[in-house]
Amino acid sequence: MTEDQDAAAEIEALKLALQDDARPAAMAKRVRDGKMSARSRIAKLTDANSFLETGGLAKPHHDNPWNAGLEAPADGVIVGSGLVDDRPVSIVAHDFTVHGGSTGIAGSLKNNAAIERATQGGMPLIMMLEGGGHRIQDGQNSRHFAAGTRVFHLLGQNSGWTPMAMAILGPGFAGPTNYASMADFVVMVRGQSQMGMAGPALVKAGMGEDLDKEALGGAAVQADKNGLADLAVADETEAIEAMQRFLSYLPSNANAPLPFATVVPPSLSQDALSQTVPANPRKAYDVRDVIDGLVDGGSRFELKPNYAANIVTTFARLDGRPVAVVANQPKRRAGMLDARASEKAARFVALADAFGLPLITLIDVPGFAIGSQAEASGLGKRSGRLLYEMAHATVARISITLRKGYGAGCLLYTSDAADE
Repeated sequence: MTEDQDAAAEIEALKLALQDDARPAAMAKRVRDGKMSARSRIAKLTDANSFLETGGLAKPHHDNPWNAGLEAPADGVIVGSGLVDDRPVSIVAHDFTVHGGSTGIAGSLKNNAAIERATQGGMPLIMMLEGGGHRIQDGQNSRHFAAGTRVFHLLGQNSGWTPMAMAILGPGFAGPTNYASMADFVVMVRGQSQMGMAGPALVKAGMGEDLDKEALGGAAVQADKNGLADLAVADETEAIEAMQRFLSYLPSNANAPLPFATVVPPSLSQDALSQTVPANPRKAYDVRDVIDGLVDGGSRFELKPNYAANIVTTFARLDGRPVAVVANQPKRRAGMLDARASEKAARFVALADAFGLPLITLIDVPGFAIGSQAEASGLGKRSGRLLYEMAHATVARISITLRKGYGAGCLLYTSDAADE
C-alpha cells in the first residue's frame, strides 16, 4: 500500500468508528430510552442516501485539566447537508450519547458553519437538539466567552432569509432553548422534550425551586402554556414529519418560488360550509371548519394550536399554492384579541410576509380584551406588534368578515381597503 492509500484507509476507518454500528453500548441505551440516535434522526429526515457529513472527524479541545484526554466522537455535533423532498437543506443534530449532548468548542464551530452554509447556499436550516448547552469541561471563563459567540448573530442574520426549523428531542435547557427562540418553527415531543433557560439542578441551586424537568419546561408548559414551541407531538417520527411538512409550505429562501402541490378539493362541501357560521352572533362555532371549506383538503397545518387558542394561525394550500391564514376563533373567548393572541398572530404574519405567502384573514372579532387583566398583560403595547406587522406586510391579502368585526380589532386585519 502507498502512503496515500494508507492515509485514505485510516480516514475511512475513523469515519466508520463514528457510525452507530461501531458504538453498540451507546446505541443500546438509546433503544432502552425509546429514542433515536442523532444519525438515525438525520436518516429519517432526509431523502435516502442524500446526507453528506462535514466535520465528522473533529475532535474535542484538550486545553485544560478538565478536558484533557476527553473523548467525544464528532465532538457531539453532527452537521452536513442533505435533501428533504428533493430540496437541499443544512442540518445540525446534537448527539446526546456524547457527554449528554453538550456543545464543546469544536462543536460550536460546526454549529456556526452549518448556519453559514444555510445562509450562503440559500437553503433551509434544520436543527435537531437534545442536550445541555455549553460543555462545562471546556470552561466557563473569559478565555472562551469574552469574545462572545457568533451563533446568535448568525441565526439573526439568517432569520427571514431561509426557513429555520428546530426539533427539541429531549432535555433542551440553556443553549438549545436560545436557538429555538430564534427559529421559525419549533416542535417538541410530549413526555420527552423540555426547554428552559436552566435545568432543574441549576434552578434549585440558584432559586430554591424544586421542580422536575417536565414541570419546569415540558411540552405542556412550553408549547401549550407559554407558546415557546409551535407544536407538541407524540413521538420523534411525528416531530421529524412535522418539520418536513413545515418546510413543504415555504420556499428554500426568500427569493425562491413557493412550492406548489397537487390541487385537492376542500374537505368540507360548499353546502356544509354555508351552514357552518351561525347567524346568531352569540353562538360559537369552530373557525377551523370554515378554513377546511375554503382551502385544499388536508392542507391545514396549524401552528401553536393550544396556545392563545382564541386565534388560529395556520398554513394551508389554495389551488395547490401555499397560503397563510389568520382567523379569530369564536370557540375561545368569543375570538377576542388579547395580548397573547396579538403576539401569536403578529409573529405568524411576519413569517408569511418574509417568505411570500399570501395572507387570508377571517374576521369574527368582538374587539380587544378590556379591563384590568388586559392592561396588566400589556395589551396596549403588544397589540401594536400586530398592527405593525399587518401595516408592513407586502404580500397579497384577502380579508373576509365572517360575522362581526368590531373596533380596532377588525381594523388590524383590514388596514388596506384595497385588500378587503
